[in-house]
Amino acid sequence: MDLLDDLLETHQELSKKSKKPKKPLMAELEMKIAHGKAS
Repeated sequence: MDLLDDLLETHQELSKKSKKPKKPLMAELEMKIAHGKAS
């Protein structure tokens, strides 16, 4: 899904810019993305 790909790319770009620990919301979003790609 394009939306999931866009969210993943955005998160990856933010991760490159910031080394701060992930927020719980982002961790939850990653789980949803991983589940979506696995389905």
